Amino acid sequence: MTSPSLIERSFTMTRPARLTLLNVSGQIDIQGGDGDTLTVTAVKHPGRGFDQTEIEIEQAADGAVRVATRYDDDIVSRLLGRRHSEPCQVDYTVRLPRAASVDVAYVSGAAYVANVHGELDLGSVSGPLDVADLGGTVQLKTVSGEIHAARLTLEKALLLETVSGEVVVADSALPGLNASSASGDLYIESHRATGAYRISTVSGDITLRLPADAQGVVQLHTLSGTLHSALPGLQRRGGSGTGEGVTVNANSVSGDLQITSVAGEGAATAALAAPVPAAPPLAERLALLDRIARGEVSVDEALKNLHA
Repeated sequence: MTSPSLIERSFTMTRPARLTLLNVSGQIDIQGGDGDTLTVTAVKHPGRGFDQTEIEIEQAADGAVRVATRYDDDIVSRLLGRRHSEPCQVDYTVRLPRAASVDVAYVSGAAYVANVHGELDLGSVSGPLDVADLGGTVQLKTVSGEIHAARLTLEKALLLETVSGEVVVADSALPGLNASSASGDLYIESHRATGAYRISTVSGDITLRLPADAQGVVQLHTLSGTLHSALPGLQRRGGSGTGEGVTVNANSVSGDLQITSVAGEGAATAALAAPVPAAPPLAERLALLDRIARGEVSVDEALKNLHA
């Protein structure tokens, strides 16, 4: 049986770090900290497509670091009819300076990004995305993967896009929000009483929690869902709505829409923040993933353990 393959690379950053990471299947753990070094640890796991899976880690002339999982179905395999459908699983652990721009895209697995301040564009197809303690500008996008975020303190409006994944943003300070979903529910909690919040879903429910003393204009539209706004300082109006404070424009075809207060909701906030755990140590993840390969535990059970 082929053994896991490990690659470690370190780069010294002479300016705010920039990282691009592209993966197909596997765990991603990115955390910012002190210092000026960016370190990448990649672990390629045994399985179908192992020999055809390549890991690229390189630094460009401008200092940006690019990490990518590449898959090459070689000509011999094709001639012998032994085609592989996808690359094997690759796990990435990245430690980088707190001030950094990060661009991540992956298909499946799970990603955890924390303690980074900069321009962040994070996206997945089916894998869950957990983030915490981020600052600067943030974009979070998934197709069916869930998004759990906590303690975002941003400089620009948060961008959220999902098709069917549930989205929870807890204990955050947002200067605004642009969010869209087809069927996934959206729960957004912000302690700032300013900014524009534009939210739309097809069938997903929308819950927006703002400070109890928030002032501004709110527009809620739904064809068959229910509407509820519990903040007296938010006035229901037609038109685009302008002025000081908060502007909320929430639309849904069949989802329920509600706006309530974050005051006195400490227990709810803590519960919502709970799905954003510190990523488990690499050795623990590897042991669990090896159990999956041996058929001792299912993928669903493993993901539950990884996020327990």
